[in-house]
Amino acid sequence: MRRLGIVFLLYFLLEAVSVSCSLICPCGCDTGSTPKRMDIQSWSVYTAGHNFEMLDTTKVYDYNKVLKVIQVDERLYVSTLESVGNMISTAYACSPAPVESIQKIESIQLISRNEIALTSETDLIPVGTDLNPRFVMTFHGSSNPEPINTFIQDLIIYDEDRYELQLNQKPFDETTLKFDLIITMTDGKVTELRNQIMKVK
Repeated sequence: MRRLGIVFLLYFLLEAVSVSCSLICPCGCDTGSTPKRMDIQSWSVYTAGHNFEMLDTTKVYDYNKVLKVIQVDERLYVSTLESVGNMISTAYACSPAPVESIQKIESIQLISRNEIALTSETDLIPVGTDLNPRFVMTFHGSSNPEPINTFIQDLIIYDEDRYELQLNQKPFDETTLKFDLIITMTDGKVTELRNQIMKVK
């Protein structure tokens, strides 16, 4: 009889713990997973269309149908959880947020690598020219492009985000843009994506 009482007592205690965990957090009392943020190490870029298809950089496209898509390449995940008790740990674990970068983008620079005439024969772009005024930027798949510096201002970066760069002016003739894409982060990290090519008309 005494053994049966102990069994019931243990069962009651276990159920009480389970119920209290459910009240505090629907996913239970597991504190094994802590929320993370990412430390961006580098970026990558590829050429795509508005329908997310990869494009061949040796072919010529309408200027408004070819994009340079930027995405996080290398990152380190870092814990943001202080050791302040299981209840806070549980609350965080039960409310996972998107993985956010600890940095922001300080600047994006597009620097011309070849001399071209863009919108007219007299619209000459020498080697070393800042091409930022010739491009707009937005989230990949969005239809609301903005000037590059406007878009990146206070931009919060999440793990799966992709951004697109698009030429904002129609060339007067078929032309090939070659440029370096340089991304500088607020912590000083710099990614240099050299010799990007866009063949446009």
